[in-house]
Amino acid sequence: MTEFERMQREIEIEERWLRGLGERAAPAGLADRVKAAVRAEAGRIATPSRMRQLARWQGALAAAAMLALCTTVIWRGSMVERARVERVLLVEQFARSLEVVDATDASLAALGEEIDSVCSSSKSELDASIDELGDSIESVAIDSKSSM
Repeated sequence: MTEFERMQREIEIEERWLRGLGERAAPAGLADRVKAAVRAEAGRIATPSRMRQLARWQGALAAAAMLALCTTVIWRGSMVERARVERVLLVEQFARSLEVVDATDASLAALGEEIDSVCSSSKSELDASIDELGDSIESVAIDSKSSM
């Protein structure tokens, strides 16, 4: 039995129990007495003098809320701008470090050029280069065995 089926069965059992209780009517005049009590309490709390006191502070509270909102928006905006500037500085530092590596390490620059030339060459040229490399390795291996 799934959770939904269990809950549905429980609701059906409770509905049958409620039907067995029968209907009961509220005593006559109960609704009128409740309404009168609520109006009396509301009138006691919200007196005209209290409403005037609140009205005096209403403008000041609205202005304070607007200042808090503006301050928050400005502060959050500056945080976003600061993060953007930091990201730009990080990218610029990375670009400068690449320039330093390319300028100071000639072998790395030569390796980069060699990789570029291999990437730009056709498949047949690449296969020929690999074959030449294999032949070179074999000749080194043969030379090292003959010298032993």
